[in-house]
Amino acid sequence: TKALFVTTTTTEPIENVDAWVNTMGPAEHFRFDIDNRPRDAEILATAENFRPDVIFYTGGESGAGIPSINTFQMLRQIAPAILFQGDMADPPWWPAMERYRDAECFDLMVAMDGVRGCPADFVTLTPLNVAKFGAIETDRPIYCGFAGNVVPKDRYKLIKAMHGTEDPRAAILHAMPSVVLRPREMTGSYADYIAFLRSCRISINTAWAGSGLVMHMKGRVLESAFSGCALLEQEGSPITDWFPADSYFTYKTKWDAINVINDTPVEEISRRAKIFGDYARNNYTADKIYKGIMGALNENQLT
Repeated sequence: TKALFVTTTTTEPIENVDAWVNTMGPAEHFRFDIDNRPRDAEILATAENFRPDVIFYTGGESGAGIPSINTFQMLRQIAPAILFQGDMADPPWWPAMERYRDAECFDLMVAMDGVRGCPADFVTLTPLNVAKFGAIETDRPIYCGFAGNVVPKDRYKLIKAMHGTEDPRAAILHAMPSVVLRPREMTGSYADYIAFLRSCRISINTAWAGSGLVMHMKGRVLESAFSGCALLEQEGSPITDWFPADSYFTYKTKWDAINVINDTPVEEISRRAKIFGDYARNNYTADKIYKGIMGALNENQLT
């Protein structure tokens, strides 16, 4: 099955494309800068030349470079089109989804953020190429680590002092000096990112979506599972819909997280990490996720 992926220039969609190629078939990847000039004509030309069986679009709710409604409608004439996003549970996305639905831009709207009950047609998790994570190792020099977006400590303190507000993720992570932080790299190496997770015994996660209004399932959850980490997840995350309760740890406050990190026996950490990793590899590999999406697409087209 040939797929065209039209996405922003962020690094995450690259892994979704790689996961497709590894499990489903050939793919073409067109990347556009969401803040730059529109490239609608080039997108349409790419689709016409490649003649895909399905088109995946991952964009943003606003930006000068977002393709027009007309372009989405024309893409849908070339092949079934899927809106494929990780933020559909986040209210800022809903007006864009409503516009796309009213204009019949897509055959299916797929949320890969794991939040059931959001306005999407189908909810799943982030497809990843499991082969990139290698065999599970036991040598983990970092006891607890975090890899992802976090406001630097000096900037976080400055904002708090000037405005009396604080980023909730930074407030948690900077309160625990024992947690090793690896800030997100916009153009960094994914292999280095995986290597960091594979060196962690525990991966602590923050589940807030970008607006801070809802929690969703970060791609980091499956990345941690495939890397063999135990997961320390934020209470209120939709993880309860996707994983057994005894396969991860939860925290509500920084004190909860500190207690889990400091007081949990290593044997229990290893036990949950194994359940977590095994469950992910049995249920959420890219082939299962993409086949679920394609099945939903076929059902939607028949109704």
